[in-house]
Amino acid sequence: MVKFLNLNNLLIIKKKMNQLSNIKLFYDGLDIKNDNLIQGYTTNPSLLKKHINYNSNSYEKISKLFLEKIDNLPISFEVLSNDNKNMINEAKIISSWGDNIYIKIPIIDINGNYNINTIQSLLNENININITCVFTKDQINMIQKLIIHKNNKIIISIFSGRIADTGKNPMDLCIYTKNLFQKDNNIEILWASVREIYNIFQAIESKCDIITLPENIYQKLNCIDKNLTEFSKETVQQFITDGKSLIL
Repeated sequence: MVKFLNLNNLLIIKKKMNQLSNIKLFYDGLDIKNDNLIQGYTTNPSLLKKHINYNSNSYEKISKLFLEKIDNLPISFEVLSNDNKNMINEAKIISSWGDNIYIKIPIIDINGNYNINTIQSLLNENININITCVFTKDQINMIQKLIIHKNNKIIISIFSGRIADTGKNPMDLCIYTKNLFQKDNNIEILWASVREIYNIFQAIESKCDIITLPENIYQKLNCIDKNLTEFSKETVQQFITDGKSLIL
């Protein structure tokens, strides 16, 4: 049984934070986390669509309400379009909402073509960008060509969880990327699409700068260094409790 976070669990986690001091924890979603664990936020259109607490379908309204509550922490918002002209226009509008905003641009469009012109245009406008949906070494090499000698704040989001879903080790791509940009202080490597707590330690080993935590992973932070014998007992108890509702 995994116990959800509460005040006591948070205090335990903070004592363990030295293990996580080499990576930034960003929350992937629109729930405010006032616990000093979260150092930034990421979003995407799918997350905004699901978030009904704001009772609005206005991207601007939802985003600005959220921006008011995060104390100027870095936040990534994604464009909604797939074509160069509209992506650039949307990016300019969204970036005007705050200096802490990164604009998420997928490295490719839905047809597999690189969003070269979009990324270059935004860099020339001095807009901070989050190059997202990165899956391959070829994509990383293209990104290097696009952002070399640029001083913008740039995040490269490697979708490690989805890469792992294919049976491939995402650490290889993360390590390759970090080595490629290790001298560029304005570029941060982000481990995205997290599946389990262990991914945090894989991301640290890969020298990633940031990892994003969706709600289900955030709630499991208290499991770090949990006694496995106690965890085993809790699991047996859960099965016994659930079994009482069944008839043999």
